[in-house]
Amino acid sequence: MSGPLDQLIRQHWWAAVAALCRLTGDLEAAEDAVQDACVVALERWPATGVPANALGWLIGVARHKAVDRLRREAIRGAKEAASMREPEGPARSRIRRRSLSTSSAWCSCAAIRPWTPPPGSR
Repeated sequence: MSGPLDQLIRQHWWAAVAALCRLTGDLEAAEDAVQDACVVALERWPATGVPANALGWLIGVARHKAVDRLRREAIRGAKEAASMREPEGPARSRIRRRSLSTSSAWCSCAAIRPWTPPPGSR
């Protein structure tokens, strides 16, 4: 990456990271959010032009990215716990019916052909 966008992003990188670090209290999360904002800037700015306040734009987009990530992480534990629980209600009965129908299909096949020992085993 080189050129005016590269220089602009390099110029505003640490100021944006510092602002996000103050908001999140986490340097790693701040750097990730600013990096995501820079990716969006590199995708949009060539087509739409650089905004008048590039630093403000980067901080705003990075703040939204950081908040989205924090929200996802906040509910992640509950979602993982919910996925580990047994299904309840109609989903559980469908699983039970499916396992019963599979085992009865196996039993009905066994009832059709009775077991016979292999030749020479008697």
